[in-house]
Amino acid sequence: MTEDSDFKRLVRRRMVETGENYTAARAALRPQAATAPPAAGSTDAAPNRASGVAAYRAVDPSLTSDDLLMLATMGLTPAAFAALRGVLPDEEIDTLVGAHVMELSADTIRAWRAIDHQMDLDTMLGSHTMELTPERYREYLASSPGVTVEQAWEWVSAGLEP
Repeated sequence: MTEDSDFKRLVRRRMVETGENYTAARAALRPQAATAPPAAGSTDAAPNRASGVAAYRAVDPSLTSDDLLMLATMGLTPAAFAALRGVLPDEEIDTLVGAHVMELSADTIRAWRAIDHQMDLDTMLGSHTMELTPERYREYLASSPGVTVEQAWEWVSAGLEP
């Protein structure tokens, strides 16, 4: 392996073990990589590694190593994972990561569910993509009772204000 490949492997390992995103893990390792390779069996970061894995597993004890790697690689912190798991308790890990990647927060999901407790995630993601916020949809509802989310998407797309 090249030195660059070794470094990337170390960054990915740190991400899994600490819950950090790629940028934070790389920044934490960069000074170590510039001076000397990490010693085999080094335990300096062990408390941080355990707390990252433990933090994810405190939310969902059934997480596999692949799940942990995906959560960390995609930048989903244990706190953000816990928040999304709280509002989407029955969704697969992939779905939670997708919501995070699409920048759909737990607070936004709660706001949509306050309007329609059965609203599906696809509708929320579509609204997010169309820049229809729950607040703006409430404004449309106030001016046009009974308007559907899909109709509001069309209005947003056409530039119609509530």
